Amino acid sequence: MELKALLDAETWAKVETAINTHNAAEQDKSKHIRFVDLSEGNYISKEKHASEIDTYKGQMTDLNKQIKQRDTDLADLNTKLTAAQADAGKLQELQTQLSSMTSKYENEAKEHAEKLAAQAYEFAVKQHAGGLKFTSGAARKQYIAEAIAQKFKLDGESIMGISDFDTKYRTDDPGAFVVDKPADPQPQQPPAPQIVAPTGSSQAGKPADNPFSFHFTGVRPANNG
Repeated sequence: MELKALLDAETWAKVETAINTHNAAEQDKSKHIRFVDLSEGNYISKEKHASEIDTYKGQMTDLNKQIKQRDTDLADLNTKLTAAQADAGKLQELQTQLSSMTSKYENEAKEHAEKLAAQAYEFAVKQHAGGLKFTSGAARKQYIAEAIAQKFKLDGESIMGISDFDTKYRTDDPGAFVVDKPADPQPQQPPAPQIVAPTGSSQAGKPADNPFSFHFTGVRPANNG
């Protein structure tokens, strides 16, 4: 059950306004306030989020190490080339090594760049999916898989074209998303009870001499004899 269902419309409006005001003023999206129904499969644990970030950091570290090693290897090879200027055979061998090494490192750098870009895109899609309300964890996974397959371009943290994709996805598979129910109207207060003078009262607004309309014809005298 969502928090919204537990609050009346006025209270929820105040809570929602306060949240939106906070999020609008906070540029760091990780500090934004969100209410998520865990039963809808939208929750991503802090540990999993941190694990993905650590994975990206580790890959960046590995790439930087490879770049540093490449620079070292190329510098060493250039030194050998300089020393082999007088030896035509050695020079040709070293030039072949340089060409092969340059091609190898260029291909590796390209592969790493593509891998990092794909992972950054996947991470952005998952972040975007975290702001949507799905009817189940399976629906969320299916949405993420299809969004990743689109290979949209990233503009900073924004995914270009994702809004149009969401609109079409909701049309094609409406059962994947939770539909917010309109807030229940305020219950009407029952009318205050009214006291109506019984029929036969002498004057309106005044109690009648006999308000219960009981009629007595007199009391029969007791028979003592």
